[in-house]
Amino acid sequence: MGIKTFTNNTGSALQVYLFVRAGSNPGCIRRRIGFTLIANESKTIAYGSDTDPFLDGILAYQNSNGQYICTKMCVTARGSAADNLLNTNNTILFSLTNSSIVITAQNI
Repeated sequence: MGIKTFTNNTGSALQVYLFVRAGSNPGCIRRRIGFTLIANESKTIAYGSDTDPFLDGILAYQNSNGQYICTKMCVTARGSAADNLLNTNNTILFSLTNSSIVITAQNI
């Protein structure tokens, strides 16, 4: 089952959408899961099943002080940097650098 913790270190509320992969091959999305993270919030989200435990992409955006900021990451190949970041770590972190949302990950 796909379960991860998501942490918002951007300083503003963040809307996040997870794209859950159908099976193990990238490019076929089974479902989309959306949630909101307020500033400095961490939230654990169950998004997959035993047959669909992988993320195929992520989209995050915020509207802070009238400035709309968006970032996305899509998996195009198994074992790619995006695939490894999204599917080999249990914690996804969002930060803000030079008015861009940056997605990093780690195992805690």
